[in-house]
Amino acid sequence: LGVMNIITKDAEDVDGVEIGVSTADGNGDRQALRGYVMAGIPRLWSDDSKLFIHSSFESYRGAGFEMASHLFSAPTPQPNSPMIYGPLTRAEPPRSLVFNLDGKLAVGPLSVYFQAPYAERHAPLGFPGFVSREEWQEDSLEIDGELACPFEEPYLDTTDRCLDKGRRARDNREDFFDRYVVAEYRTRLAEGRAGLTLKGYGIQFSRRWPQLAVMAGVPQLLEGGLSLEDDASSYRIGASADGDLELPHDVRLLYGADGFRDWVPDTVERSRQGPGTEAEFVGPLQLERLPLLCPREPDPENPGGVRFLPGCPLTFASPSSRTVLGAFVNPQWRPTKKLILDGGARLQIAPSALGHQSFDLTPTFSAGLVYNLIPDWHLKVNYTEGFRPPVFNNLNSNGEAVNFDGDPDLRVETSDAVQAEINARLFKGDRALREVNFRADYSYTRLQNFIAFGTGRYNNAGDRGIHSAEFLGKIYVKGGHRVELGYTFLRMNTADVGVHRALPEHW
Repeated sequence: LGVMNIITKDAEDVDGVEIGVSTADGNGDRQALRGYVMAGIPRLWSDDSKLFIHSSFESYRGAGFEMASHLFSAPTPQPNSPMIYGPLTRAEPPRSLVFNLDGKLAVGPLSVYFQAPYAERHAPLGFPGFVSREEWQEDSLEIDGELACPFEEPYLDTTDRCLDKGRRARDNREDFFDRYVVAEYRTRLAEGRAGLTLKGYGIQFSRRWPQLAVMAGVPQLLEGGLSLEDDASSYRIGASADGDLELPHDVRLLYGADGFRDWVPDTVERSRQGPGTEAEFVGPLQLERLPLLCPREPDPENPGGVRFLPGCPLTFASPSSRTVLGAFVNPQWRPTKKLILDGGARLQIAPSALGHQSFDLTPTFSAGLVYNLIPDWHLKVNYTEGFRPPVFNNLNSNGEAVNFDGDPDLRVETSDAVQAEINARLFKGDRALREVNFRADYSYTRLQNFIAFGTGRYNNAGDRGIHSAEFLGKIYVKGGHRVELGYTFLRMNTADVGVHRALPEHW
């Protein structure tokens, strides 16, 4: 229902150096310190070369949530597992740090963008209710002048009343960020009537859990809690070409083609479940308490015996890669001053010969019009088709490890939607009442092959049909004041479970 235009800073916007530092505190992100420095060099080594560079940092302690800590529950996929909670606990996670370096180098029509962040994010809460604390009361508790639960790694006694002598159940860390570099070439041709943009890029999608916490420590039962580490980072390299062309009779044509390859590297070193990404358990020490079959090896201290491989390494997900090729064309025509027509078509395919995952050649279409009914009254009608292939984890996750079970036969999600809108200005004056306008619209969307998970497995759920009606009216008065009235009706019907009840139908 709108257009967002993001304009990034250029070298001319910061001719020199700019520095900023701020601090804040409260029960949200506590003891927060933020800062940045950026510089612009409009003339680097020639008149057509320029550089913009920016760096920022942020350091904070996470929010001080207070809730009953989750201690124990049966593993998924059991939907109605009993939950055991401990006392009311306030989150005191370790300090988080986020650093970023980004910039833009332009030489004539060629521009190079880059972003290189680093992050250590310590979340105050974990799944499904773990409360993160860097220190526990037992750490300083003394009995007869000696620490009751001194640091001990490895654990020598798991029959005491200590929660976490090895300091394994203290953190819930998620390091999510994207690094990228992009080279872009822009030019205008045919005396400005045609344009061409060529782009090549590489991206790292960092999705690391150095410690994904699930359960707090329970004396004797689960000392050290339950947490695991995994790196599900993926990578993408690609290129695209986009063009625009001004044609006779007020016709404008947009066109383009693109291709990219996504993959997740094979990180398995000790898992016996095959290649892919490897996950290990940070806690508990007593691996026999896990509801999983951990790999074993000969025990050098007990000839003829076996022991668990430290960390119980398992394959989190199978190998993943996909190569996507696509092309589109978008003609735009203005036959009269009152009417604009717009249409589009795209073809895309992920060939099976170029990756572990694939999908067939799929077309998607769209069309729209805007008509000026009378002065200040516009009618808008559009039709759009959508397309979303399953993400890697939906397809390849290992249900025999610590993940919901993936389904390599999942179908691609598709959608189609139609929308009609009236946009009007009823009055415009220069006295006390400045302007009265409104917008009213209705849309219907069909979502097919929706990907969900149930009974511990990803699957294509029933189709969805979504009705939406909206109204927004505004009255502007003298002094810059305004009064607004907004209303939204939303109803989602599903083929598998009936009317969707999780969202209100009236706003």
